[in-house]
Amino acid sequence: MNNKATLLMMLILLGWLAACGGETNPGLQSTPTAPNAPRPTVTNAPLTEGGQPYPPPQPTAAPQLGYELPTPKPTVNPYPAGLVWLIKPIGEQCQEPAPEADLSSAIAELEEDGVTVEASGITAVTVCASCGCPTSNHYRALVSEEFPPQAEAVGWV
Repeated sequence: MNNKATLLMMLILLGWLAACGGETNPGLQSTPTAPNAPRPTVTNAPLTEGGQPYPPPQPTAAPQLGYELPTPKPTVNPYPAGLVWLIKPIGEQCQEPAPEADLSSAIAELEEDGVTVEASGITAVTVCASCGCPTSNHYRALVSEEFPPQAEAVGWV
């Protein structure tokens, strides 16, 4: 037999002896107790410095069924002199835009209805993505807040 086989046999023999033989540890022997003797109570609660367990947690008050909303701050028009932005979609999804549709003609349409436009431009707005929804690009016009009823009549909001 070679040295590896001998070493393996010795390890197997030592493992078998350790698992099956030997004497039990005398410190772990149990002492018989009377059948009706009181058993010591075992708690898993942490102990204070004096060896006493901490008191159990006290129940908390039930949450109230509602709360008051904070009072909203008054809204302030961020534009001077009562100006507001109006927008109008450039077109409708799944349809070709009108060839004459451009910003200048949209503003001219507003001015024909007596609305004074202070500034204008094109902006992108989040919209639904299906046929019949407006396109994300919208015309915008800065007008006096007293004019929106005339502008709403021609599709501006």
